[in-house]
Amino acid sequence: MEPMNFRVGRDLLIRAQLETVWRYFEDTVRFARWWGDGSSIQARAGGAVRICYPDGSTASGEILEWKPKNRIVFTFGYDDPAKPIAPAGGRIGCPAERSCILSGTMTPRRKPPCVP
Repeated sequence: MEPMNFRVGRDLLIRAQLETVWRYFEDTVRFARWWGDGSSIQARAGGAVRICYPDGSTASGEILEWKPKNRIVFTFGYDDPAKPIAPAGGRIGCPAERSCILSGTMTPRRKPPCVP
């Protein structure tokens, strides 16, 4: 499958104190409560990120930037080749602010059905 020539961006404001949000990135048990049972994170640059969804699908990535209580950037992509985002095809980041804004860009494997 050829990569698509467009990117999808999305921002998500998390209405919580930055310290609260960071505890969920620093602690793999809390991360799993947030992202789904079986999910995990290795809180360091180069650490693995694994997300498990209720339907059994999984996504994985790697932490590219880790500055505790300041900034995290990690790659993201589904492990199943039938899913739209390939491993490392997405990037999610959270800059330091009073609250956390998760900002992501993804390069889909194929055109989503909602895009003409």
